[in-house]
Amino acid sequence: PQGGPPPPPAPPPPPAPAPAPAPAPDPPATAAAAASITAAARFLREAKEANSKLLVMTGAGMSVMSGVPVFRGSDGSMSEDFLKFLGGYNAARRRAGLEEANDWFNFSVSDMFKKPTEKEAWHYWRWRMLRALVEPAEDYRLLQRLVDYFGPSNVFVVTSNCDMLHERAGTPAENVLEIHGSLGRVQCSELCCGTLFPVDEAFLQRLRDEPDWVPRCPMCNDACLRPNVVRLWPSTHPAS
Repeated sequence: PQGGPPPPPAPPPPPAPAPAPAPAPDPPATAAAAASITAAARFLREAKEANSKLLVMTGAGMSVMSGVPVFRGSDGSMSEDFLKFLGGYNAARRRAGLEEANDWFNFSVSDMFKKPTEKEAWHYWRWRMLRALVEPAEDYRLLQRLVDYFGPSNVFVVTSNCDMLHERAGTPAENVLEIHGSLGRVQCSELCCGTLFPVDEAFLQRLRDEPDWVPRCPMCNDACLRPNVVRLWPSTHPAS
């Protein structure tokens, strides 16, 4: 017949997509955390508007994200890194006929810098100094935004960390109190003088290049230097 057969019927339209499921309500813990963050933000805003100052207190966990691990696990056990240095230190003490250390609290003492164990002591502190040469991670950057929000002169940081990451993140050095001392300075282990020597790039390069290097005090030319950090009992020497 004229005009040919009729065209085939059009295919049916595709089915409408199923509606997306309603989002699950926040679990109670998440909702509580969000409420706490909101309350903290309100408190900080009100404090700034009242021209208040901000005191920040931090500890070892602050630097973990930056790559500076703590020497103890959450269960109190000593890290494998620390146990390695403790083993070398104790081997030197055995050779010298000295009592061994069994924990941080009788390892990190002034006697570790005496002649029989000064090299092993510096094996540990060399590692501590070099591993602290990292860039501040996101937690430091977020804290620095808060410092900038209040104004650097209105924020004071008290930290038990010795890695100087608060300063590296941008907080003025004069507004940071490192209550356990700083790895950025060294001093005579026998306190022949009160001089604090800065740890400069030349010092760090020798640590990198000479694993057994024991830095000597330039004032007495006898005792080794040690980091300007707190020593524990039975230390008879203050940290600075």
